[in-house]
Amino acid sequence: MSEMLGNRYLLELRFEEAIPHFESRLRKEPCDRRTAQKLALCHAVAGHKDAAAKWFRRSLEAGAEEQKPEALLWQELAQSIRSRRELLGKESSAIALALARLFRSPDSAVDTLEHVMEETPDATWLRDVLLAFDDRMEDRDEADH
Repeated sequence: MSEMLGNRYLLELRFEEAIPHFESRLRKEPCDRRTAQKLALCHAVAGHKDAAAKWFRRSLEAGAEEQKPEALLWQELAQSIRSRRELLGKESSAIALALARLFRSPDSAVDTLEHVMEETPDATWLRDVLLAFDDRMEDRDEADH
């Protein structure tokens, strides 16, 4: 199993198939924030809400701040999602796009996530994600001052 194959499945919107590759990577590198983000997104779109919230929180806790964001990967994923929204459905594609934006540029996606949460009837897991993210952003802001 490899992260590279997981990335390929992610870009092909084959989320269920990507999950074991990202899980394998995290068993070897448990503090890999980028992989935890990808795993959170895969679980979210696959409908595994508890797992999505767990891995999202884990990505926030992972102290790998020195890792550069994979902006190109997130941009390609967003393009792939937009071009095949009908495959994912309205709710899943909205969540996937919001998470991709969040991971690419944390300051720009909170409004999008809040909108998705309002439009999603079963949004309790997403509310947990938003709360965890808000806490993390507050901690970051405090550390900057």
